[in-house]
Amino acid sequence: MAIHKSSATRGDAERRHEIVNAQESGSCPSPRRGFFQSGTHDLPQSGNETTINVVTSMNTQCSRIARQLTSTIEGEAWYGDSLRDILRGVTTEQARAHPIPQAHSIWELVLHLDAWINFYCGAVRGIRMPPWPEMPTDQDFPPVQGADEESWEICVDSLLANHSRFAEMIQNFGDDRLESTVPGRTYDFNQLFQSASLHAAYHGGQIALLKKMLK
Repeated sequence: MAIHKSSATRGDAERRHEIVNAQESGSCPSPRRGFFQSGTHDLPQSGNETTINVVTSMNTQCSRIARQLTSTIEGEAWYGDSLRDILRGVTTEQARAHPIPQAHSIWELVLHLDAWINFYCGAVRGIRMPPWPEMPTDQDFPPVQGADEESWEICVDSLLANHSRFAEMIQNFGDDRLESTVPGRTYDFNQLFQSASLHAAYHGGQIALLKKMLK
């Protein structure tokens, strides 16, 4: 954060300190608004004071992690197609198919990703994450419900919407809280947030391979 000023009274300095503290306690902006915000604050005028421009860098790490997750899900990922692009054009029949015996289908992988992103969202709200590896299978890989096109579209839409929601939650989390412990885990939120992109990219690669096998 940079503060640009001219000469001011001692009282001004005290008021500036209050303004800076207020700026540093703010939440980070929406991903669509950018990662830096500037503002002009007019102090009460007594004749000698001047306007102070405060430029604040807000939650830099949260912004970076949120942007990384968004690119993994929605596009412009450095390694290739986004999860949205990989899932585009997958039919209901392809989603339910098991081209590799004893391996998960595309639909099952989508449900798995969606289940875990919901666990992550819950952790931000203070809900303990389910125990691992003792987690019941139907929590880790929820069973496929339905076999029609509408059910498949609802499943994909839920996956994309919940990842977008989690990216927004990361954006508004606050850098000063990243080292706090995740409820139900021994690691911190910094590790949890970054794992969301890795998890999506890992299973996205599996889905891409299954999709190629089914063409």
